[in-house]
Amino acid sequence: MAEQVIEHDTHAEVGPLAGFAAEAARLHTLYQQGRLEEVVAAVEAQRANLVDLPAAEQSTVPWTVREAILGVGVAAAHDLGHWEQALELNAGVRQSQEDRHAGDVEQAVTSFNDYAPLLRQGRGLEAKELLYRCRAVFAGAEDLTMMGNTLSALADTDSHLGHRASAIDQETDALRLKYQGSDPEAIAVSHYNLANYLIKAGQDLRAVWAHRLAAAVIRYQTNSSRFTTSLQSISRLVGHSGGVPVQAPLSFNDICSTVDSLAGVRFAELFGLLPDRIEGGQSTVDEIMKLTTDMRDAAIEESIAAWEPIISAMVATADKDANAEAGRLLDDALAELEKQHPWRELVFVLTRIQAGPDHHSEQTVDNLDPVSSAVARRARAALAGEVNVDPTAWQALTDEA
Repeated sequence: MAEQVIEHDTHAEVGPLAGFAAEAARLHTLYQQGRLEEVVAAVEAQRANLVDLPAAEQSTVPWTVREAILGVGVAAAHDLGHWEQALELNAGVRQSQEDRHAGDVEQAVTSFNDYAPLLRQGRGLEAKELLYRCRAVFAGAEDLTMMGNTLSALADTDSHLGHRASAIDQETDALRLKYQGSDPEAIAVSHYNLANYLIKAGQDLRAVWAHRLAAAVIRYQTNSSRFTTSLQSISRLVGHSGGVPVQAPLSFNDICSTVDSLAGVRFAELFGLLPDRIEGGQSTVDEIMKLTTDMRDAAIEESIAAWEPIISAMVATADKDANAEAGRLLDDALAELEKQHPWRELVFVLTRIQAGPDHHSEQTVDNLDPVSSAVARRARAALAGEVNVDPTAWQALTDEA
């Protein structure tokens, strides 16, 4: 999924207006603490009261409080994936803005927040039409930040609609615009997303690596909260990509030459303006790869432990003296795990491994991400008698049923 930007006011003025302004401040604090369900519930409880607020008091006017409360509700519902609720709350913000005759750009920013809920509800064409209207407003106002965000959103929409080449073109244009601005995180988002679209389109692995690492370098040096996401994305590239071995990541100079070949992209220049957590581009890349390896190894160790009951059940049901209870629990557990997208491919491979050597190949295992591949290899080795697993570990599946 593409990384997204949702615009919401986190600096609403806190003034009198009875308890409403204080409630707005409280909800923003809860949102920043990640207590999203509480935020949404509180906003829903206040919705009816926000229609007719008390008159303006001192420097606070009713619409600032109304839009602050509804706006944080939109952001929380969006983060929770409550798409219909996000649309309903955002409609309240838009109505408030229309009533006070807010400027075109401000209203377009609010409308922009409807694109992701529409897209996630399968209403991609509506999302695209909305974004084109927003883009026209931002272009007229020469708002480079929102033009870049809108192009990224259009790329996300095109990707969901299966228009892979268009998604690449839109995100490339977004990247070019963002380099004209001054927001490193926005630039990192486009590098990250562009790598996603290049992978889906089966494009050059070198370009994928370059944009993945460019995003990670920016986020490492700026101490971004999204740095972990970049590490996870790189860990999925390390060691394989579609079965093709990767001997080594690109050097810092390779990254610069690859991404800076795009018109308007000036990664090498941007790096010189970033804070120096580590001095030098190559030292930064080396540290990122070390952290990626550490993260991947920890994830593999944790996943092997978590999947040990499954592997134990596979062994327990593999011969003529198969344990019927272990087999039943195994089937139930795999059926549940198959519903979870991150594990769907691993479940498929495990069922082929259990069916016997003639039903899977080395390439099938190699095509998995590194964590899933490690679990599959352990399962195969356990069935071959090459490693020992706890013969009673499958009993833990009873507690998980």
